[in-house]
Amino acid sequence: MKIKKPKFKISIKKKFKEIMEDANKSFSDNSSDLNEEDFSWVEEEGNEKIKNLYTEFPFQEWSDFLKFDFSEENINEGPTYQDKVCNIFENFIFKNEKFQKEEHNYNIFQNYLNNELNISSSKKLQPDFIIKNIKKEKFLEIIEKNKCMFRKWKSFQIPEQFEYVTVFGEIKKNPKLIKTNKKKQLLNYVSFKNFMNRMQKKKLFCCYICFR
Repeated sequence: MKIKKPKFKISIKKKFKEIMEDANKSFSDNSSDLNEEDFSWVEEEGNEKIKNLYTEFPFQEWSDFLKFDFSEENINEGPTYQDKVCNIFENFIFKNEKFQKEEHNYNIFQNYLNNELNISSSKKLQPDFIIKNIKKEKFLEIIEKNKCMFRKWKSFQIPEQFEYVTVFGEIKKNPKLIKTNKKKQLLNYVSFKNFMNRMQKKKLFCCYICFR
């Protein structure tokens, strides 16, 4: 049975567009990391499940915890945005896990290679966060519980021999960067995690790109 779309969707789209146009006017032209938001998907058929997922985000709880000043200066500041996202991951999504975030441009990846894996790598990576050695069962539980944040293929499964999952994460405000100047960076992550997963069969290494 086909469900008729509520008529107010068009007005919502217009309102979104007006809000984003006003916001974009206040953004600095010097920022190459911003692009106009596209909310056209709200009118497309078959996106009801995706739209419903948005209602599951506990924005008020996160906002109360962060006590964040959403002024124009802070919104435009990349490091501030990165820090707040990491705080959400560390204190809510991956609470009680071994979460390490990048601070003051300190290369947590190189430190992890040297002091914990005891290996060297030709890949020059600088993740925004690393989540180390999550129990496989706990990792799958987190993904399932937070469907509004994570997407996985229907065929996704962790091979039986792996006991833990380690995640290297990047936080991006603009997905278009992954297709352009950041594509090599993504390929480096994939190459490294494939190497680690071939070399041993206890810790499954993953890479994760988080968008706003």
